[in-house]
Amino acid sequence: MSVVFASIALLDRAVPLLRTRGIDPAGVLRRAGIDPGVLDDRGALIRFDAALRVYALASELLDDPHVGLTMAESATWRAYGIQGFLVAYHETVREGLADAARTSNVLLSGHSMEFTPVEGGARLSIEVAQAMPGWPHMVEDMLRGTQQLCSDVTARPAPARQVQLTRTDVDIARLEASFGAPVLCGASRNAIVLDDAVLDRAVPTADPTLVSHLHDAATASASRRRAREGDTSQPVIRLSSCVVDLGRGILQREGARLDLTDREHQLLGYLIEHANQTVSHADLEREVWGVSSTVLTHAPAVAIRRLRRKLEPDPAAPSVLLTVHGEGWKLVVPTQRASVSTGS
Repeated sequence: MSVVFASIALLDRAVPLLRTRGIDPAGVLRRAGIDPGVLDDRGALIRFDAALRVYALASELLDDPHVGLTMAESATWRAYGIQGFLVAYHETVREGLADAARTSNVLLSGHSMEFTPVEGGARLSIEVAQAMPGWPHMVEDMLRGTQQLCSDVTARPAPARQVQLTRTDVDIARLEASFGAPVLCGASRNAIVLDDAVLDRAVPTADPTLVSHLHDAATASASRRRAREGDTSQPVIRLSSCVVDLGRGILQREGARLDLTDREHQLLGYLIEHANQTVSHADLEREVWGVSSTVLTHAPAVAIRRLRRKLEPDPAAPSVLLTVHGEGWKLVVPTQRASVSTGS
């Protein structure tokens, strides 16, 4: 398994719990292979498997087989990092959870979080590419934390319809008492199902501008992670005028290397995902900037112009990033994507 890194924020529930139980977090971090000094650096990255070892050690030291639940029950939405703030600053719980799931997948490779509509509600599921010690505890923390987030940001209880867990070595009474819902163990996925009544609640602290800033922060964090991991999972695309290496956040045109800003990286990634399709101003505001349809900004048009300067030999006569008048923009990508080396 390749080394996966994550934000230090992943420990924002474990460390306070250890302290309140009289256990020195520094000693636990050292046993997990983490330098305790990283706690003073909010931009630090730690190994994902090491973070999971902290969960496993906390379970052992506290003699708590469901330590993830304990962490979530004592945490607030602010302890869930960017994902927590996204739920707090979107207009509805549904929008916040959907964005938090997408952003989580950007921030952490090797795992996936999906927000899927179901009849009368939606299911948030969390999976990992390879099971590791401590993962079941983190799953319970994240699922119970999702419920806690919904409750905290709306100041109302957020009952779950059902919880699904792949693990079977559980205290079912403890789980159902914490979630206040039926828990299915030995399931095919780890998930929580919430009803529309919870998901459609308005969030009093909603602020589209802050959502946009959070996306910037997430993109910057993801760029640092990719650089640390040497991520090659994202495609290398040859356009008619240049070569784009999304994994490294660079492009090469006429032999010159041009670095992408965090926003350009996010925008270009979305355009490549929707290659040869017209994307509208509203699409970009919603999916890249995280701004609701009720807010109109000029940010997408400005960013498109800046990106063209890097993509096109002649930005005034574009051949790659086209304007579709009255509709939006289109990135022209050859049907056969050639993998190439961009050098260092």
